[in-house]
Amino acid sequence: MSRCVKCGLCLAECPTYRLSLNEARSPRGRLALVAALAAGEVTADDVGAAQLSSCLFCRRCQAICPSKVAYDAILDQGRRYTRKRLPLKSRLAVGLLSRPVTAALLPALARVAGAWLPGDSLPARVARRARKGGGPGPGWRKAAAGECLG
Repeated sequence: MSRCVKCGLCLAECPTYRLSLNEARSPRGRLALVAALAAGEVTADDVGAAQLSSCLFCRRCQAICPSKVAYDAILDQGRRYTRKRLPLKSRLAVGLLSRPVTAALLPALARVAGAWLPGDSLPARVARRARKGGGPGPGWRKAAAGECLG
């Protein structure tokens, strides 16, 4: 964490900061929160968990950083501090989704599960869309490319 020189180059690259213009939801703000958690200056609460979980893990900040801050590893450390506050069901979901292998299996799992779910349920609709080759919703490709973030 001490490698961050607070130059601000990451701010222009961070989609959540660009959308919210809230320093706490920027890479610098999240790094400061993790540093404060590690030093025991603050305790993990719902606000801190929300700030850390708002990161999309696109790693744009890490790619642009001149100091090569290992943002993903630091954020993982911060999420470990706040994860203890989550209900068991949420901790399990975060644990599964944060692993690339299980996250990669989710589309296939949605297709299989969609066959057994009622036709109007959200997972069934997502599965139908996945079978058709579509994304999560209208305009998702533009949002993924950052075109909707202004």
